[in-house]
Amino acid sequence: MTAAEQIESMFAEHGAFVFRVVRRLGAPSKEADDLSQEVFLTAFRLLPDFDGRSPRGWLFRIATRITSDYRKRASTRRERLDEAMPDERAPSADGQERLVWDGQLRAALDDALDTLPDAERAIFLLYELEGLPMRECAEVAGCPLQTGYSRLKAARERMRVHLVAQSEIVQSLSLREVV
Repeated sequence: MTAAEQIESMFAEHGAFVFRVVRRLGAPSKEADDLSQEVFLTAFRLLPDFDGRSPRGWLFRIATRITSDYRKRASTRRERLDEAMPDERAPSADGQERLVWDGQLRAALDDALDTLPDAERAIFLLYELEGLPMRECAEVAGCPLQTGYSRLKAARERMRVHLVAQSEIVQSLSLREVV
């Protein structure tokens, strides 16, 4: 199989995963397609060095570096990286309220993810959002298994604190509007 065929196969199998990772690592939706493409172009260049083990983990590490570099460049340009992820479903006539609610929840999740340090964010994203087993998460993140569990625990707590605080703010605003 040629290098181009290998990358094409990886894209078919892991393209959606890479897009979600790029978005959840803080790339705005308008840049996520380009950054995902950059991940696969980089993978193509690095393919001769790839050992063949865990293509998903390898692509995750590439996506992490590319997104991190993008966020550093964006912060020097003072861009805002807090857009909501695009909805993947087509809206139905009676589902507009649900779509708005889903968008708000997605934005709250993105805001909460932005509060996590990169190491915790990677483990949380892989374990909680992508559903990978912790052993694979730790391998991808390049840390011992117990460190992975510690990072997950810390990330869950940071997420909980952030989301509870946001919920209290929303509730206080809603009460003021009613009264």
